[in-house]
Formats: sequence, structure tokens, C-alpha cells
Amino acid sequence: MTQDEIPHAEHPEEKRREVISVFPASELLLDSEHAQEIWPQEIAQNKEFLRQLEARQELVRRLDVVLSCLLRPDMSLEQAVASGDLTQAQVADLYASLNTLLEDGSEYQRVLLYLPFEFLSGAPEFFKQTYLSAWEKLLSTHDVRANFVDGDVMEVEKRETDLPRVVKAAHLIPKLVEVGFLTVEEVLRRMDETDDDVLRNSIVDTLPVLRDMGFLEGDRGGVKETPEGSEVTRISIESQLDSDFRRIDSADYGDITKKREAWLKQDKKRKAIESASETIQRVLEAGILDCETGRTFVFPEASAQVSQAFVEGVRKAVEAKAREDQAQAQGLYATHRETLESLWQSRDSQVREALAKTFYRLHGLGIVSDTELQAQGLVIPALAGPFSENLKHLQPEVAEVRRIVEAVERDSQLSKFMYPVVLLYGSRLKGYGSENSDIDVAVFVRPDVDSKQKEVMRALLAQHFSHEKIGGEVAEFWTKEEGGELRVRDFEEYDPKIAERIWTYVLFGAAWEGDAKAVAELRTKLLVPYFYDDKKTLYNRDVRALYLEELERDTLQYRLMHKGYEKFYPSYGGMNTPHADSIDGKSMFWDSGYRQMATKLYASRVFLPKLDRSE
Repeated sequence: MTQDEIPHAEHPEEKRREVISVFPASELLLDSEHAQEIWPQEIAQNKEFLRQLEARQELVRRLDVVLSCLLRPDMSLEQAVASGDLTQAQVADLYASLNTLLEDGSEYQRVLLYLPFEFLSGAPEFFKQTYLSAWEKLLSTHDVRANFVDGDVMEVEKRETDLPRVVKAAHLIPKLVEVGFLTVEEVLRRMDETDDDVLRNSIVDTLPVLRDMGFLEGDRGGVKETPEGSEVTRISIESQLDSDFRRIDSADYGDITKKREAWLKQDKKRKAIESASETIQRVLEAGILDCETGRTFVFPEASAQVSQAFVEGVRKAVEAKAREDQAQAQGLYATHRETLESLWQSRDSQVREALAKTFYRLHGLGIVSDTELQAQGLVIPALAGPFSENLKHLQPEVAEVRRIVEAVERDSQLSKFMYPVVLLYGSRLKGYGSENSDIDVAVFVRPDVDSKQKEVMRALLAQHFSHEKIGGEVAEFWTKEEGGELRVRDFEEYDPKIAERIWTYVLFGAAWEGDAKAVAELRTKLLVPYFYDDKKTLYNRDVRALYLEELERDTLQYRLMHKGYEKFYPSYGGMNTPHADSIDGKSMFWDSGYRQMATKLYASRVFLPKLDRSE
């Protein structure tokens, strides 16, 4: 038995089958040493399978070595070698492994979208040429733009047209010109020659940024001076937020679902608080909001949203000071530290979330100490993986899921519908979900179950999955037998509760709780077929490409890019020109620290061995 399969204690009087906890399959694919114990014999002894596992393990190892030696996320490899923090050999090894991902014919060229720009400056010529060849190929890929911004995509059943698209590889142009991979002349020529409207528009997006950076002639716009407004007080902020919230609540949101309307209102209120926090940031940086005035922004004098704006304003002001003078940043934090710590007793979850984000990010800048973080009961999760490390913070939820598995085994009616296995996935497992976040679970429906019985099955599922963090919301993988294997059934009619076969992020990214025999059967019959290249298509796309893109989307974008990363880490690098909004410059996509983490996650989790059935 391997370390990923841990049997749980059973009551002697109960004759139950062995229930085990299993690490996410994506983590098992980085363990070639125990392949014989994890995977069926015909796979574990396949030389090509083992070769691919070992190559990916080596990439992860080399990347870890390099990242662990960089003193700051925005430190280039050239600088690290010059300072003696890295050796030429370590950097050369990393370039060799990354080159393999980018070379012609590789399924993993999309890693290029996330590679730190600090890796490009001074890169060897062979890597530069491979990178540019892969970049050329990605110029034909139209991504959903919102995936790289805020993840705001309308529910499938409400979409009347396709979502706005972008060639995200084209948005990299300003950085590629900056490091010398491209010239402006090459960029303009491509813009003029292409027949692809999405590509042309994506290149046009970059032109204002190129002007800002001095690579194109023309008006650079400049940074507009913020006009001095009236005095900033708790009352003025409260009044503005009250007005904003009334307007948001009374707006007409049209024919959309209640769930989406609630999300839109919440997002607009978040942006209103964000705007108020920037007002507070400005007066803090100017030194015209002292400690006594700061205390008036705290409950019970102030509302929760005002307190939240104050917390965010202090964080932003301290971070801005830290970019120029660490001592001034520490002094500003010290001025308002007592006020912030008093707010930690707040019962408002949004205020506590803002405080946690502040403590985490200022810890990353060396302003909040380890001791202070521990005093608040805050632990930095394993956002870069392995996600199984985060299970220790989910013990009550894991125990509940285990109880459900055991209850399913005892329920003769429900066990006819589903395997005694439950998958645990989502933001809590990935580390950035709050304590109040729901836990996401999925089950496997047996192949002989008639779809006409789904409502009967769902009624039973609702009884067992009634925990407040689940609320009866269960994703269902309906299976079918095909040639001695199990496949996920796809249904023509959309049903939000039914999982699709391309949901690899759940199948390979979730932690498993279940009966040992059922887990082994599903791993052998359902997961292993994902390794074979059957040359199938779906939505007019190669199905393996879709499998890998789903792993990428869930692991690197939803919601790590949108809100997960920034909760715990301060910003470095980024796209900070006056017209950066034209390429969504406020997105964490551009942050040096995020790009390091995204590259590490891509290396460790966006991976499916590719095998030929004839071998």
C-alpha cells in the first residue's frame, strides 16, 4: 500500500470494506517510483509511460531548484546567476526541460502563456527560437478573454452568442519586444498581413502599451493627476458607499438567473469598496489620515463595508510605500496596526477576509512577522501544490465525506446507483477558498443506471449530501462500459449537475475517498483510458487538447488568477503602463509571482501521459 492510500479505522463490530483516502491522480503521476503500486501492471511496466513520468518529474525538480534560489519573483535568471544565487548549469538544465515543452509537436506549448518574463531576458538562442515557434502556433488560438481577467462568463444556458475572444499570445507582444524576442516592425507587419480579425484586434490592443513603453512613436497619454477632492472621513466614505449600494440593488439586470444577478451585484459592490479603498489609500500615502481618524473607520461607528474599505486602503498604501521605502511602509503599518488587529474580532466575513489578505500580503513583504500571522491563526496554504498538503486543513470536511461514503455502502438503494467513491475538489482543496466556502464533491454513477432514474437518485443524494458546506450540490459522472473500459457519458441536453468527460480537472485534480476496490476499478477502467491517444475529436477539437486545457483552466485560471493568488501574496512586476487596461493589465496574469506559481502548477498538474494502444 502506498502513502497515498491510507485506510481508516473501522469499528470491529461493523463489517465494512476498506475505505481509503487517495491523493489527486495528478500527484500520483509525479511518482514513478511507486508506479507499480499505483497503476495497473500493463501501465506501470510500460516504458514510455515511465519515461514521460520521469521527464515531467525532472522538469518539476529543475523548476523548483531555480525558483527556490530567486530572492524575489521579479528577479531575472541573469541577475540570479550574476549574484551567485544560481549556477549556469542549473539555468541550462531548466531551459533544456522547458524547451522540450515548447518544441514542435508538444501538447504543452500553452505553458508559454505563463512563463515568467524574467526567464526570457538573456535566454539562449535555441530556447528563443523554440519559444517563438511555439508562440507563432498559439497566435491561431482564440481564448475566452474573461478567463484571463475575472472569470465572468455567463451560465451556459443563458448564452445567446459566443463569449468575447482574444489571442492571448498576442497580448504578450509588449513584453516580448522589451526582452528583444520581437521587433515593432515584425509586430506591425503581422497585424497588417493577418486575415484573422481576433488576432488583428488583439495586436491592436498592444499598440497603446508599446507607445507607453517608448517602442512606438505617438502620444503616450501620461498618468492623469488625481484631482484633490473634499476631505476624506468615515462619514464621506459611508455616504458614498451607501449611495453606490442603493444604485446597485435597484438596477435592472434583465433576463438572467437569480444566481448570476446575485453574483453581479456582489461584484459591483466589491468594485465600489475597491474604489473607496483607493480614496483612503491616497490620503494615507499623503499622511493626512492619522491613527485617531483611522479608528473611526472601525465598527461600531462604521459599517462593515466602510471597515473593509479602510483595511484595503491601509494594505494598498503600505504596499505602495514598500516599493519605495521599506522603513516608511513599516511605519505606516505600525500606525494602524492596533486598529487592524481590533477589527480581527469582527463577525463580518468580508471584513475578516480583507484583514486576512492584508496580513498575508504584508507578511510576504516582511512587514508582518511569522509570529503575528500565527497569532491570528493564519496559515499560508500550498497554492503551488501539492494540493494534498491542504487536506490537513480540511479534516472536518474529509471526515464528513468519509461518513457519506460509508453511508452509501449501507444504503442498498443508493449503492445501486453510484460507486462508493466521492471526489473532493475545488477552492478549499486548492488552498485559497475561505473557511466559509462550500466544498465541491462529485460521484460516479454506475454504467447500468438508466438516465430516467436520475431524479430518484438525486433525491437520495440530497439526503446523504445535506451537509451545510455541500447543500446537496453533487456533480455526477455518468459512466458507460466500452470495450472492457469505463467512459464518462456525455448527454446532448445540458444539465448543470452532470459532469462531462472533459472534466479532467475533477477526475485528476480531486482527492478521492472511497472503497478500495471501487477506487482501483475506477482508476484502471476510467482514468487509464485518458492516457491513450485515440485521435478522437469533440466540438471539432482534438479531445486530448481539451483535456489538457481543462486542467490548465481550472488550475491556473479559475480562481487562482482571479482572486486566489492575490489574497496571499504581494504584487511584483506586472503591467503598469498608463494604457495597460487595453491588454487587461490589472489581471494577476501579468504579476511576476503569479507567473512563477502558474508555471510550477502547469509543470506539476497539466500533464496526461500519451500512449499508443498498439505498443
